[in-house]
Amino acid sequence: MELHPSATINGNVLAGTGTDTLGFAGTGAGAFNLSNIDTGTNTKQYRSFEVFEVDNGAWSFTGSTTAPFTVNGGTVMGTGTFGDLTVNGGTLAPGNSIGTMTVNGAFTLSAGTVYEVEVNAAGESDKVIVNGTVNLTGATLRVLAANGNYKPSTDYVIIDNDGSDAVTGSFATVTSSLAFLVPTVVYNGGTGNDVVLTLERNTSDFCSVARTRNQCNVATALDQFPTTNALFLAVLNQTASGARQAFDALSGEIHATVAGTLADDSRYVREAVLGRLMQASHSGEALSAGGPQMASLDAQAYALGYDGKALVSPEPQSLAFWTRAYGAWGDFNGDGNAATADRDLGGFVSGMDAAVSDSWRAGLATGASFANVDVDARYSSADVESYTLGGYLGGLAGSFALRGGGMWAWNGIDTSRAVVFPGFFERQKASYDADTGQIFGEVAYPTQLAGMAVEPFGGLAFVSIDTDNFREHGGALASLRGVDLDQDVGYSTLGLRAATTMQFGGIQVVPHISAAWQHAFDDVTPGAALAFASTGIGFGIEGVPLAEDSALIDAGLDLALGANTTAGMSYTGQFGNGVTDNGVKGRFTWLF
Repeated sequence: MELHPSATINGNVLAGTGTDTLGFAGTGAGAFNLSNIDTGTNTKQYRSFEVFEVDNGAWSFTGSTTAPFTVNGGTVMGTGTFGDLTVNGGTLAPGNSIGTMTVNGAFTLSAGTVYEVEVNAAGESDKVIVNGTVNLTGATLRVLAANGNYKPSTDYVIIDNDGSDAVTGSFATVTSSLAFLVPTVVYNGGTGNDVVLTLERNTSDFCSVARTRNQCNVATALDQFPTTNALFLAVLNQTASGARQAFDALSGEIHATVAGTLADDSRYVREAVLGRLMQASHSGEALSAGGPQMASLDAQAYALGYDGKALVSPEPQSLAFWTRAYGAWGDFNGDGNAATADRDLGGFVSGMDAAVSDSWRAGLATGASFANVDVDARYSSADVESYTLGGYLGGLAGSFALRGGGMWAWNGIDTSRAVVFPGFFERQKASYDADTGQIFGEVAYPTQLAGMAVEPFGGLAFVSIDTDNFREHGGALASLRGVDLDQDVGYSTLGLRAATTMQFGGIQVVPHISAAWQHAFDDVTPGAALAFASTGIGFGIEGVPLAEDSALIDAGLDLALGANTTAGMSYTGQFGNGVTDNGVKGRFTWLF
């Protein structure tokens, strides 16, 4: 008779004399209680099973039998008691987690058989108690280690052999799921003839399983920890993949990445100031919200017969107030070492300037911004609040426009990261300050071409990030100290701006576009020097890199709201290798 999962017997099954076969087959899971086999009466009485055979699937046995049990394939689990137990090519896995089987007879693991043993850090393990002979010739021992803080060396009795005979043969292969604890086996341990497994620290360093520079740097630092340190033990007892997860989680990569985003975000302040200087160096509004403003546009508008007012007064005013607002959403793709970061940014820059000659103006600018940086793969984030102050100067030198300035930003950074890997969790937070200093300049050549105002331009900027020392607070083991998070980045820019004028309902409108190539150099990959606060052992880490080469796009509309008032709105984008940043910018200018 053959039973399949979900099969039900209603009533009794009467077997004849002799030997009968009860089989379990099909796909699925089921349970059968041997106690339901009645003893019967007289010649129809159930005597015993002559043999159990498992040919496939998985069998969990928790009962007791004196019949011989043969496994030809599949897996046998549980805490049952057997007569003879022979495994020919299947898998024997005592317990349903950690547990003990008993064999009251011959115990044989043939070649090709897998003996799967679970162990834990408390020194407990699966095992088989054998009251009979033991033959292990050619079998494989597979050690599955539970998470936990293992000692550098732990012994486990995995076959408790009776005292009457020695073990025959040995395991052909011994494997372990742990990366840094190597399994060894003796066959005369315990009371003299037991099979004893020992897990002992191997000679491999932690970096041997790392796949990135950041992982290896963290691993090398951990290798210097005392061997009794709880964090060291938490990493020691990992699989190779678990160890790599630990290295990434412990790296504090967010601290380097946020420094890189500060350098990249500096361009929004720089563009706002240069935009005002471009506007001030000519009598007309123009090419972008924060882009060049050319006198030729007004001349062109009047030449075309437009009666609307010029975008600003053609005469230089003694004082001008201006403001620029911006918002952006960027992705900084990981490079295989540091993980991808997402950044949201919003802010404004305002200023006031005055004429210092017929064609030159000087002014002061201030602003604020708020950014959020998320590194999801590292369960890390940072909130950045920045306040900016600086000065600028610009004007005409013959046919060329010269513009430049310097800005300083005070940044307050709050970081949070979850340090998560198998068997370990801590939440770490830090608050610290960083300064952003930048100087920048631009040379442009305003002209007209094909009925449009155009301006080729080139610029240079140098940005320096200087971060204060800090210490994380949270769990005691994974807390980090930052001791040197400085970054210096240079940017060169070459591009072209173009605009024209239109008239709608008595309002002069200037559509504009700007395209440029930006090249970043020097510290394009941000780095940080960190140390574990508990031991003082340091390591270097790298954040997500900036785009070395990228395209900058700006397109929008400017409107004349009055003789001395203008407003504008534009789209801005940065597209580079691994970096995509999309944003909007708005502008308001009032001359008085």
